Amino acid sequence: MFGQNEVIGLRLAKERQKDLEKQARHYQLIATIRPGWRTRAALVLRHLANRIAPEAEISLEESFAGSC
Repeated sequence: MFGQNEVIGLRLAKERQKDLEKQARHYQLIATIRPGWRTRAALVLRHLANRIAPEAEISLEESFAGSC
């Protein structure tokens, strides 16, 4: 079983992941609405994706795929 510190740590990690996913959705929306911001949004999306799942390297093309 988990101790109290582990449970708190897991809860904080889940909240942080939700926050990062919310930021990613925000930047996907910006890239859709403002085409001039696509490069910036793609770079931020790649950064956020690597923070959410560091073992998965996200390329710039994959970042654009969701916003076009």
